[in-house]
Amino acid sequence: MSDHKYEHIGSRAMHLLEECGELIQSVSKGERFGWFNRYPKGGPTNFEEFVREYGDVQKRYKELVEHIIANQGDAENEEDHNPPMMSFDRPAEF
Repeated sequence: MSDHKYEHIGSRAMHLLEECGELIQSVSKGERFGWFNRYPKGGPTNFEEFVREYGDVQKRYKELVEHIIANQGDAENEEDHNPPMMSFDRPAEF
């Protein structure tokens, strides 16, 4: 999860990339150390951290897609089409 003081630094695409990296890291930790293992000082399990990071990716993805759609006429010589929108309206099922 991003530090809120840096919320307005960088593009929406960069925010999505950062969150994707954090999601990848959470999957790695879950696989390496166990999904229900906790950091030695306590805190959430690796699975809980994975679910949180996935939610962060969903949020940043939606922000980027909405921004692209809202600004699609701004770029010269850009193809006139809408990017595919994935549905993140339903919570993940486990």
